[in-house]
Amino acid sequence: MGLIQPLGFAAIRKVRTMEFRWALIACRGVLVLDLSRVQDVEYSALQMLVEGERRSSGQGVSLWLTGLNPGVLEIVRHAGLAERLGRERMPHNAHVAIEQFLAMPAAPGGTAALAAT
Repeated sequence: MGLIQPLGFAAIRKVRTMEFRWALIACRGVLVLDLSRVQDVEYSALQMLVEGERRSSGQGVSLWLTGLNPGVLEIVRHAGLAERLGRERMPHNAHVAIEQFLAMPAAPGGTAALAAT
């Protein structure tokens, strides 16, 4: 799911309501947010991303952020979200994320195993 800049409260609320719907459509336990067009992240949106990551991981959904520009990456690092996600859940771009996702081993029942968190 691609987002257009800036990532503020209104935009993140839309993501929040769509988040689990997208995860359920994928049925593979991974939600990738392409932030390549996002130039800034408001504090409220950042807090919603942090909380959304906590909740989604508790429900077996792995949140990945891709396409982070240097400014947004610094914001994500400062909030501690980068450490929580790890490099494997912050691929350089959407194409790398897709390749990484497709390379994941299948779990029992035909779904992909979640990246280690």
